[in-house]
Amino acid sequence: MKKKSIVILNLILGLALTGGLMADKPLHETPFQWKTFQDKKSGIEISFPHTPLEMSFEVPFQNSPPRGIFHFYSEPTPAGLFALSIFHSEDVSDKWLNQSEIIHFFKKILVPHVFYHPKVFENQQHFDYQLVQDEEEQKAIFTISFIDHEVEKKLKGIAIVRNQFLYIPFYLASAAEFDPTLFDHFIQSLSINK
Repeated sequence: MKKKSIVILNLILGLALTGGLMADKPLHETPFQWKTFQDKKSGIEISFPHTPLEMSFEVPFQNSPPRGIFHFYSEPTPAGLFALSIFHSEDVSDKWLNQSEIIHFFKKILVPHVFYHPKVFENQQHFDYQLVQDEEEQKAIFTISFIDHEVEKKLKGIAIVRNQFLYIPFYLASAAEFDPTLFDHFIQSLSINK
């Protein structure tokens, strides 16, 4: 059953990455009735356009144990893909907010588990990164652009570490159709209760 779920998620992400889900309707014809989603184990709440798909994986490390648990929630829409990655491990600390650690997390954990064609993630990749401190905590804000089937894709997200959890909500769309107001709405709905 787990393998079937992975195949279905990979197909959905593959369609989102190649524009198959984004080309149906212009953005202005895509009204969202945002729904608050809560992951009780990690204490996070965030609003998705609809109810997200959920996947969970155990992630072995090179010197296992320890092991980590990777939860991935996603909602493909005509306006792009909204996703939340939650990774829990005893190894997670504030150092995971460093640029090199975020890139490593995407390349070694997130992309191999959820991208339909992981190799496209590295095609002409450009990574922008900023570590910011607000009154509550540090956050890494990042943008990753890459070429997928001759279309430039833009992925923008934030990374937050709290209590051995790495939270990464992100929004992925073609660069031409990327809507920063949708990203802002998605991120501003984020609340962590731990």
